[in-house]
Amino acid sequence: MNRLFQHSVVVLFALLFAVSPLVLAWAAEQPDAAQREYERGVALLRKGDLAAASEATRKAIELSPSSADAHHLLGMIAFKERKPDQAVESFLHALKLKPAYPEALNDLAEVYRIQGKSAEAEQALKRVIEIDPKHADSYFDLARLYEQRRDVAAATRVYRSLLTVHPSHRGALYNLTL
Repeated sequence: MNRLFQHSVVVLFALLFAVSPLVLAWAAEQPDAAQREYERGVALLRKGDLAAASEATRKAIELSPSSADAHHLLGMIAFKERKPDQAVESFLHALKLKPAYPEALNDLAEVYRIQGKSAEAEQALKRVIEIDPKHADSYFDLARLYEQRRDVAAATRVYRSLLTVHPSHRGALYNLTL
């Protein structure tokens, strides 16, 4: 009986030794497969095929659940599909994975703005500017948000701040002349 046990252990270790390179190779391929699905999702979104883009992006997330970029992309797709609650959920998930993610914050702010959640949009845009002081879109979007509130002084301050980091920003120059 003892001899049978020893033989079983030897066979088990031999089997594990033989299979482990296959497992490692499979695990190493997953990020590449996830990246391919993500890139496919981006391409399909650009073509306007939202259903296929969503499917590819969900597959990317399945292969790499910690991909903030894939969750962000899924939020963009949901936004295009006019599903703002799903977009917010995806953007927040991306930000949970990567808190300093200017693009996800900026897109989240846009959804909040459209939903009429001005305070949340303002907070998200200010956070982007903290993270990336040269993120022109966030300055511009924040100034436009202040304009919607009819807070001309705040909008002017933000446009001027934008011009300090991007002196030839056409939108800021144009809106300051109005």
